[in-house]
Amino acid sequence: MYSPTLVLTILPFDTAHLAQACRFAGEFDKLGMEKVGAEFLDLVSNFSGSYFIVDLEQLHFINSEGIGVLIAAYSHATKIGAKFFLVRPDSHVRDILQTLGLWDLVGHSDSIEQCFSPPLSP
Repeated sequence: MYSPTLVLTILPFDTAHLAQACRFAGEFDKLGMEKVGAEFLDLVSNFSGSYFIVDLEQLHFINSEGIGVLIAAYSHATKIGAKFFLVRPDSHVRDILQTLGLWDLVGHSDSIEQCFSPPLSP
């Protein structure tokens, strides 16, 4: 029987930047959220820093359930005045984020460290 997985890794809080980063690996769908949803939503609801960063490099699938959770995290971060970033999505996940318009709404970067750099001027 097929059993999709979603792994959430919460990185140590970066006190220098007041940043919380986490990484998702696997498949971000309803079954995956049942496994890590409470932990992620707890992290989001208790966040009070300046940067909330979600590393998607090892995420290979996301559906509407996962998109809804990312939007909730983005909403909380912007509500408290923090910057929200999505980092390194694979091409499939990035295509989904772009198609839904989320890619243009949120900050995105090629690395966690790049989130702290000022944007380049055109």
